[in-house]
Amino acid sequence: MALVDAASTTDDPERTLAAWLERRIADREPLAYILGKCLYWGLELDVDLGVMVPRSPIGGMIVEGLVPWIRRTPEHVLDLCCGVGCLGALAARVFPDVQVDLVDIDPRAIELARRNTAAFADRVQVFEGDLFEPVGTTRYDLIVCNPPYVAADEYASIPPEYAHEPRRGLESGSDGLDLWRRILATIDDHLMPGGLLVGEVGNGAAAFDRSFPARQPIWVELAWAEPQADGTFGVFVSGG
Repeated sequence: MALVDAASTTDDPERTLAAWLERRIADREPLAYILGKCLYWGLELDVDLGVMVPRSPIGGMIVEGLVPWIRRTPEHVLDLCCGVGCLGALAARVFPDVQVDLVDIDPRAIELARRNTAAFADRVQVFEGDLFEPVGTTRYDLIVCNPPYVAADEYASIPPEYAHEPRRGLESGSDGLDLWRRILATIDDHLMPGGLLVGEVGNGAAAFDRSFPARQPIWVELAWAEPQADGTFGVFVSGG
């Protein structure tokens, strides 16, 4: 069902639209929750209350083929902390021969990720579990990761729209890096030599640099995104 046709599914589309406007304007509820869908870099994705709304700027990098960062066309991609599967679905669309694994710990997100990657089911596997645990010792030449990264004090002042989203999908400790610490502790066991990690940390670039200097992240400038308060775009690339 196309987004523009959503109102036509009721007997009184005008009343439905008025109710949607009330939810959006008065309650500041994200439009994706109201419609149950969103458009993300040309993909129409199912979304629901209780899961994160797709908005990662990493999507634009994937659409551009990860040029100039990627050294070779990937064969096996991992979308870690995949949510509803937006990055993994994009990778499957952009790289037509790639195998894509998606992992998330939230069963509702996994259900939606399976639905959102159904068009690529012959090349996609979706796993429910904690970080790398479901994929065992598998190695990837590309890992994309948009985990929770909001610092606790920053979460206290987030815009009302974000307050509708699950806190567990946003906050990650006092500096926002608790989950990144767990990811980076073992990520080199899952990256092929010469592989690429593309990650997101929001407003936490400086804290990330201090905490993981050996990672030598390169902070990417993104023409399609708004810069964070720290002046970066909150997205980095790092080699394996």
